[in-house]
Amino acid sequence: MAASDGRGAGIASGRGTGGEGRGTGNGCGDGDGPGEGRLRFALAEWIEKPPQGLIDEAFPKMALQGGVSGVAVLLCVVPKPGRPKSCSIAAERPKGRGFGPAALGLYPNFRIRPVMKGDQVVQAEVLVPVTFTVHK
Repeated sequence: MAASDGRGAGIASGRGTGGEGRGTGNGCGDGDGPGEGRLRFALAEWIEKPPQGLIDEAFPKMALQGGVSGVAVLLCVVPKPGRPKSCSIAAERPKGRGFGPAALGLYPNFRIRPVMKGDQVVQAEVLVPVTFTVHK
């Protein structure tokens, strides 16, 4: 048996420069400067997870026979609500057991919300964790 889980959250980064000034003495103040932050990626917010039967079918045979559970994290582009446009393997653990390719084969069955800022879709990649658990 296997399970998949994803929750919505965002991680952002940004850079900017502060203002400049001249003078003596102690003081505090804000500075203005050009700075732009951009969202690098966000955790998936599911509309609908793949059916458990599909996840079970995708479980890597070698890992399942060895009783090994694992997780893969995919990086997906989600331009509109629903199916991701594309996905790639960001990480898998344990490595070399087939969890990344197994999760990648499932992505056409994902239904995910895109990252939004107000009413606009933000072109940020979405992290999609897929957990494969051996049930004894």
